Amino acid sequence: METKPYIPIVYFHPGDTLKEKLEEMHLSTEQFAEQTELPSSLVDAIIAGTYSVSADIALAFEQTTKIPAAYWLKVQHAYDNYMLSSNASDYKARLQKLRRVAAVLL
Repeated sequence: METKPYIPIVYFHPGDTLKEKLEEMHLSTEQFAEQTELPSSLVDAIIAGTYSVSADIALAFEQTTKIPAAYWLKVQHAYDNYMLSSNASDYKARLQKLRRVAAVLL
């Protein structure tokens, strides 16, 4: 009997994991931002699910959370693929939203 791989119905943004980890560590977003040397607005945007985790951000997260950078990137990649397949028609709207967020943050 062949078993099929488990495919979740929904994938979560890495910001959900980060929010839970900060609660577990008893850290505010401001404290975490200070420890990772990232802007607190960026941390808030990731937790809100409006900004993606890049390789550099994943490395910064790893230093404080002790969760490997590869994990953060894997979760982001899975979330991006899920969003792409489930909302392909909304691509242009999501891209414009990311551009607006990036313009404010950077």
